[in-house]
Amino acid sequence: MKMSRYIAGSLVVVASLQYLAVIAAKPATGPVTRPATGPALRATTGPALRIPQPKVVAEFDIPRDGRLILLPVRFEGKTYKFALDTGASHCFFDESFRSRLGKPVKTKNVKTAGAPRKLRVYTAPNAFLGPVNLKESKFVVCADMKMIRQTAGLDIRGIIGMSVVRKYVLRIDFDRGRLALFEPYYRKRPQWGRAVPIRFNELGLPVVKARLPAGIETDFILDTCNTNSVALSKLLFEYIVKEKALKTDDSHIVTLGGTVRHRQARIAGVSVGDFTCKDMIIDEGNFFGLGLGWLNRFCVTFDFPGWKMYLKKGAQFNRPDEAGMAGMCVR
Repeated sequence: MKMSRYIAGSLVVVASLQYLAVIAAKPATGPVTRPATGPALRATTGPALRIPQPKVVAEFDIPRDGRLILLPVRFEGKTYKFALDTGASHCFFDESFRSRLGKPVKTKNVKTAGAPRKLRVYTAPNAFLGPVNLKESKFVVCADMKMIRQTAGLDIRGIIGMSVVRKYVLRIDFDRGRLALFEPYYRKRPQWGRAVPIRFNELGLPVVKARLPAGIETDFILDTCNTNSVALSKLLFEYIVKEKALKTDDSHIVTLGGTVRHRQARIAGVSVGDFTCKDMIIDEGNFFGLGLGWLNRFCVTFDFPGWKMYLKKGAQFNRPDEAGMAGMCVR
């Protein structure tokens, strides 16, 4: 069977991508002026200048310990818990909403970390994350999340994907237990931490370069719906295990396609930009990802419009990574 390019992982759903064309303009004949990249500085009555602050769209309380980030979504007069998933291109609604989503637009074969599944795609309804309408997602996918709820012990009723948050600056402060969405802000913000360039892959998911032992450097999806630390493809996992003669342990991960058994191993460290997190656990899988076990070592700011991620060491930066624990990856 030919697999559709819709992938639920970590609930990834592929949308048709629109590529931006960079058009080279002819040089101007007059003097060249540098365009402003953000709001102009305004002089105050004193000698100091007031620097405009980014506009907060919404703020939420979140777990501080690397558990799934659940955010309140209002739908038809009630509030439900949706997991934030930067590893998903679109939003997902639980099967319990199916009768309230109207007629499906199409049905797609969906590849998960477990068995492939056939899921229905619907026109996105009016549902709100604070003032943000999930209808901006245009389409949503309907999936049965009962197993995820039972395993996590959390009443998860949906997924908030990149189709909603891509236009915002997303800041996750694990030490304070706060998440904030900001309007795009184009001035440098050194207090956010050190900037690391990110890009978006063919699925529209944010990826960053990370360095592994044995001189390996590759792109990793920044995945807020995977509670483990570092996910590797089976091929690369096997290579590193043999190259470094690493001991492996069996574990399992809960996915939309069921519970999947996989192997884990401990490596010397994982480096992103100027930061190296030591003694990290890698998980064998079918994709490359940096999950909450890595992200919650920082106060992290995803400047999606600016194609940057800002990292500042958090209280958990030197926390030992724990092996042999079951992971949750809505993929």
